[in-house]
Formats: sequence, structure tokens, C-alpha cells
Amino acid sequence: MPLSCLGFAASFGLIGTVALTAHSQVAASEFLRQGVSSQDYLLQQGENLQAILAESEQLLNQSVRISLEDVIRKTIINNPQIAKALALVQAKKSRVAAEKRKWNPTLKFSRTSENPILGKQMSTYIQSDDNYKDFEYANFTNVNEAFVAARLKWNFLDPVRYSSINRSISLLQSQELLLSILCRSLVLEAQMVYAKLVENQNLINTYSSIYKKNRFELEAILGQFNGGIISLGDVAQQKTLLLNQLNELLSLVALQIELASELAVLTGMPPGSSALPSQQQIHSEEWSLSLEETIEEGLRLREEIQLALSDSKAADWQAQTMLNKYLPVLSLSVNGYGNYSDGLFGADIANSSSQDRGFVQATDLSIGLGLTWTPFDGGSYLASSNAFKDQAKADLLAANFHRDRVGRQIRGSYGEYLTAKAALAKAVQGLKIASLSVDIASERYSAGIGSVTTVVQATEMYGRAALILSKTRVSYFDSIAKLYRYSGQWPSAYKQAIIDGLSSLKVSSRDMGAVF
Repeated sequence: MPLSCLGFAASFGLIGTVALTAHSQVAASEFLRQGVSSQDYLLQQGENLQAILAESEQLLNQSVRISLEDVIRKTIINNPQIAKALALVQAKKSRVAAEKRKWNPTLKFSRTSENPILGKQMSTYIQSDDNYKDFEYANFTNVNEAFVAARLKWNFLDPVRYSSINRSISLLQSQELLLSILCRSLVLEAQMVYAKLVENQNLINTYSSIYKKNRFELEAILGQFNGGIISLGDVAQQKTLLLNQLNELLSLVALQIELASELAVLTGMPPGSSALPSQQQIHSEEWSLSLEETIEEGLRLREEIQLALSDSKAADWQAQTMLNKYLPVLSLSVNGYGNYSDGLFGADIANSSSQDRGFVQATDLSIGLGLTWTPFDGGSYLASSNAFKDQAKADLLAANFHRDRVGRQIRGSYGEYLTAKAALAKAVQGLKIASLSVDIASERYSAGIGSVTTVVQATEMYGRAALILSKTRVSYFDSIAKLYRYSGQWPSAYKQAIIDGLSSLKVSSRDMGAVF
């Protein structure tokens, strides 16, 4: 090869090497510039999230602190749904009283258009002779009148009345059972919301602790980066971890605000209020009954089953009422009236005197038996009776549905209880192991024998372990609360709070349609 060609090739290779080196430096500079820009973005996002988090926590700090016992007591006392249900119970009681009072006799005072209670009668009577020239009579009457009529009646034999009273009593029992169902459901809801608030607050505390620890580690990582020990990617990884943790914290705080508002609504606080637990943990007792015993209690005590039976009984009584309308109604009645008139009677128009003044008094009294009977109405009452009988059958079928539902609810809650009970100890152990893994990863990284990636992964595992433990605790507590609810029993730990709440409303166990 000629020397000129070799020289050209050498020159071309040198130029290519210089160009490649220059391109690499430019690419590295661009990469570094983009990395710094990305770091600035992450830093800005972190500051924005911290500001939002601070505002949210300030909003939570305005909440009222309350224990679970007080939550249950105030839910019963102040919840507007319970107040409405109590008013409906009172309405049904009044309806029963109204039906019973139909046994009583009735007294009615009346008058007629011709005979007002108090009035004045004026009339004239003029008669002429046959030639229409002279007047034979020219008299007038001007008197004050008082008239009253009274009727005392007693339907002593009314076939409709007995079934009507029994129907109203059944409807009252149904309304009392609805009140009991509502109270049990609200107590369950209050327990579940409270448990979520407690465990969610524990999660917030855990994630806040993780975030603070990682913020401290970020300072050390930045020092290593400035010293050229680690790369920009390690810094970005740690900042991304912090950003993700801030997002998780924000989600938890937002959920806490929502649950706190829900708890305030349950306890009947003023609109816009917020309530937070005063407890950091909830005492959770074990369920003492077996699955079969729990189902047996539920079938015996659940108000939903009793409600369907009570509704069926009310429909049966109404069907009987419609048939009884074909039977005669016997009554005893006393009728009387009194009339008193005082004034001028038949006085001469031209020459009246005091001798024309007088009064008239009349009274009348009658006593007798009455009969009201509609033996045929075209079959309308019979058709209505059949309709209510069909309704009674439907309510009985609804009772069977509720029995099946009780068994399904109890079995599901019992399975949830056993699962959560078995998982609880493992979740606690898992959190301890995850916490130890974070400590080991951090120590190894500080000693220079670990990586940031290992620390990040260990931290994320610790967060997931804390979340699993929180969900397991909530599931365990909720399952026990549901077992009490679905078996028709009041939670033994909070029974006194429930009794106190009902006592303040002057509600007895009879009004609840259930026994404590």
C-alpha cells in the first residue's frame, strides 16, 4: 500500500477517534444535564406534595378525639336515622291506641239547618177576607231559639275490631324490629369505621417514620454523590422512592379525612365535623362460639327473620279484617234532643202586648239497638282478603330467604375470622422481619458493601408488610363485629355503652323488639 494511502487512513482514524470522543463527551454532558433537570423536577414535586400533606394533616388536627364506647353511645343517641325510626315506633304505638279506643262508645252533638244551636226565628201571618178588603188576621212571631241534638252510640259487637287491633300490634312489632335492625347495623358500621381509622392512622405513622428515615439517608447519598462515590442514578432512585412514599402518605391521609367525616356523621355531629379515634389500638376478643352454635343463635335471634314473620302475621290479620266486614255490626244507641224558644208568638202586628210573650220547651229521648250489615258487596272484600293472604305467604317465603342469608353471612364471617386469626401472628412476624431487613440493608450500604437498590427494595417490602398487618387487623376486628351482628347479639365489650345510649332515649328492650 502506498505511503500516501497509509497516511490518509491514519489521518481518518485519528479524526474518527477525536470525533467519537467529542460525541461521547457531548452525550455524557447531555445525560448529566437531563439528570440534573430530572432531579430538580423530583425535588419540586416532593416539595409540592409535602405542602399538600401539611395542609391535610392540619385539617385532621381539627378533629374531635373520641373513644369507641363514646362513638357507639353517641351513634345511638344522636344519629338522625335512629331518631326517625323512634318517631315511627311512636306513630305505630299511637295507631294501636287508636284501634283499641274504637271499643269505646262515641258521643256526638249535632244540629240541623232548620234548627241551629242558637238562632232567631221571625215570621208573619196575614189573612184577608173574601173580598180582599179587610184583614182578618195580621200576626207575627219573633222568638230566640236554642236547639241541640246528641247521640251516644256503642258498637258493642264489631267483628272487624279485634283483627284490626291485632294487625296494628303486629305492625308495631315490625317497626320495633326495624329499629333494632337499624341500631345493630349502625353499631356495626361505627365499629368498622373506627377500626379502619385506627389502623389507617397506624399506617400513616409507619409511612411517616419510613419517609423521615429515607430523607435522612438521602442526605448521606447526596454526600456520596458529591464525592463521586455513587452515580446520579442512585440519587434519582432514592428521590423517586421518597416521592412514591409521599404519594402513599397523601392517599392515606385523604382516606383518613374521609373516614373521619363518616364517623362524625354516624355520631350525629354538626355538618362538616370530623372525628378521630382517641385509641391507638382496639381490644379484640376471640369469638367463643362454634360455627354451628353461631348459626343457631342467628336463626333464633335475627330480627330480619322475626320481621318477615311479623309482617306475615299483620297481612293475615288484615285478610281476616276484610272477611269480617261481611258480618253484621250490633250497636246500642241513645238519641235525644232539646229545643227551647222564647219570644213573641202570634202577636198582633198592630197591637202586640206582653201577653203575647211566652216560651216553648221540647225534649225527646230514645234508646235502642242498631244493626249495620253488608252481606254482599260484589266480592270486593273477598278479593282484598285473598290479596292479603297472598302477601302473608310471600312474607313467610321472605323469612326463609332471611334464614338462608343468616347462614351465609355467618359462615362467611366465621371463615374471615379464622383466616384473619391465623394470619395475624404471621403478619406481625412478617413486619418484624421486614424491619430487620431494612436495618441490615441500610447498614450494608453504609459500610459500602450494599447498593441503593437493595435499600429501596427492603424499604418497599417493609411498607407492604405494614399494609398487610393493618389489613389483617382490620379484617380480624371486622369479622368479630360481623359475627356479633349476624348472630343477633350485641358486642359484649360495648353492651353497656349501647344500654346507656338506649336508656337516654328512653327506649326499652321491648321497644327494640329484642332481648339484651
